[in-house]
Amino acid sequence: MKSAVLVVALVACQSKSPSPAPATGSAPAAPPAVVHTAEVCQAALGVLDRASCPNNDAGLRTAKTSLTGIINTMTKVGDADPSTYDIMCARLLLALEADVRGSGSASCTLPIDAELRTKIQRTLDAYYNQHTDVTKTGDAASDDAIAKLAAIRDAACECRTSACIDQLDAKMTNMPTLPATAPQAAKDLAGKVLDDASRCAQRARMNP
Repeated sequence: MKSAVLVVALVACQSKSPSPAPATGSAPAAPPAVVHTAEVCQAALGVLDRASCPNNDAGLRTAKTSLTGIINTMTKVGDADPSTYDIMCARLLLALEADVRGSGSASCTLPIDAELRTKIQRTLDAYYNQHTDVTKTGDAASDDAIAKLAAIRDAACECRTSACIDQLDAKMTNMPTLPATAPQAAKDLAGKVLDDASRCAQRARMNP
């Protein structure tokens, strides 16, 4: 499994000397920063701590390094949306589970309990089920291309297996293109439709 880029969180050294008292009339202290928690990521890390796979211990270590990197990245960014990271962690954990299941090794255990599995499914459903409404942009050529993109997107979103997506590959690798004169609104809409198609393909490829 490809490892996510590991970003090491910076450790701030706290001075042992007491802070000076604020001067009279000085601005009030800033409120403490809000701590964002990626619940799926933290739970997934716990799963890997309890997991065992004698025949693929290196794979578990790699997955744990990836998860730790995701969490450290979110910590460093500070005000990041934790749902974005939970999506990455959920996909990584399910991919690892599929690898373990596919290896046929009865000695491998990945203890994902029912509560976490439900949370993962809810997180991924919200991600995969995003669907952009297609509206007219006022440019006929652009609208025609976007309609064709949307048709391919809709077909991809009907797929639930890799085999189904493979049948669409020819269409998905030869996507209609917008004219050079396309307005920005058309470019933005086309980008969102393509994002929809990509998410649907990702979901389908999680199954044989």
